[in-house]
This record gives sequence, structure tokens and C-alpha cells, in this order.
Amino acid sequence: MNLKAGQVFWYEVDYPKTGETEIRPVAIVEIIDGLPIFVVFVALTHSKIKNFEGKYDKWKIPLFKGRDCGLGESSFAKVNCVAQAEASSFNSSDYIGQLNPIDLKNVKKKLMEFLDSGDGFW
Repeated sequence: MNLKAGQVFWYEVDYPKTGETEIRPVAIVEIIDGLPIFVVFVALTHSKIKNFEGKYDKWKIPLFKGRDCGLGESSFAKVNCVAQAEASSFNSSDYIGQLNPIDLKNVKKKLMEFLDSGDGFW
């Protein structure tokens, strides 16, 4: 399968701090040396960002066109939930859609802010 930045898939995510796993929508943000980097979405949430500097909301960014790619109207990307995965772990049957270029650009920009911040992942 030929992966591209902006593609959204259902994917089994492992949470490192709790050891829990769940199927979540994820977006491919970039592909480096053949390894996709993805951001985990808080998909279909209706909770607004309440505290832009708060622990849970600080690294959340709205997807303005999330509905266009198969996500809910109030979808957000949490850019502090980042991981790499082998391209072979993505299946075409789990494909949801393609992020709008504006949403992908905003996610990448927020991701760079997070990486430069020194804050911890997950």
C-alpha cells in the first residue's frame, strides 16, 4: 500500500503509560525513511478546548474539515500523541479518508510547536 501524508486510517493504538490499546482514527503526518509518523485523533469529540494552556487541551487542534474526510464535525488532533509505525501495518480496508490540506498544514505546524516545546509525549 502506498501511504501519503494526510491519509486517515483506523489503527490499533498502544498507550505507553497505561499499556492499554484501542482502535482510533490516526492520520499520517509525514513519512521519513519509509516510516509513517502519525498523530492520534480525539475523533468525534464534542468537547471544546476549555483551557488553551491546560494539560489536556494545550496540544489539541481542531480539524475544520474533519467531516469532509469521514470524521465528525468536532474532531481534534492531539499532537502530543505521536508515534511511528511500519507502513505494512496499515490496511486499505481501514482507510477513512484524506485530511484537507489546510487541516494537515495546521496539524504539522502545531506538531512542530509541540516538538520544540520540550513537553512530554502522550
